[in-house]
Amino acid sequence: MRYWKTKLNDGPTVGIVVASYLNDDSRRQDALTCLLSSIVAQTYPNWSVKIVHDGPVDSALPANHITLDPRIDFICTPTRTKQHGHPHRREQALAPFTYKGSPSTVQQPEYIVFTNDDNYYMPVFLEWMLAEAIGTKSDFMYCDMVHSHRLWQPFLTTPKKGRIDLGCFMASRDLIAKVPWTDFSFSGDGVYIEALVASAKRARKLDATLFVHN
Repeated sequence: MRYWKTKLNDGPTVGIVVASYLNDDSRRQDALTCLLSSIVAQTYPNWSVKIVHDGPVDSALPANHITLDPRIDFICTPTRTKQHGHPHRREQALAPFTYKGSPSTVQQPEYIVFTNDDNYYMPVFLEWMLAEAIGTKSDFMYCDMVHSHRLWQPFLTTPKKGRIDLGCFMASRDLIAKVPWTDFSFSGDGVYIEALVASAKRARKLDATLFVHN
């Protein structure tokens, strides 16, 4: 495996879209902080995050990474859709992201990660997934995971509905742009993953457990 040794703003840009809803459960803010901490700790630095909150947020956000890292943006949709965050994921992924540097830049990412506010990642997730994607010329990469609903045991994924989580994959922006998100139901993420794989030039699995569904 090729490991990235890169300075800030070197190498491909990665855009991470986080679906969030913080109003009903105070624990979600703690979970979001955990997710953001895992992203800030990534060994690959050229990423940017959009947290997309489903409707207006009820209370002030905690002074955590949202306010401390310029690579992280918090966006509230005008109204709550109650559709698992799906309606805005692809739309935000295809819009420009802000990347840290001297000066900061606003640009389209080359790769996209979708996730939710109660997940988190191993520090090498971005580094290893990018290295494998570029080394194998793959436009869809996925990994194994640990799943809280399965007693925190390793979960060997396959890119099919019910066998993978949305946060397990990375795809090229070109692939995301080509495939519309048509199903906003609970299982809509699995439907979208299957559609991406069907349209991918090359889909490849990295045999490593790099993601935790909390």
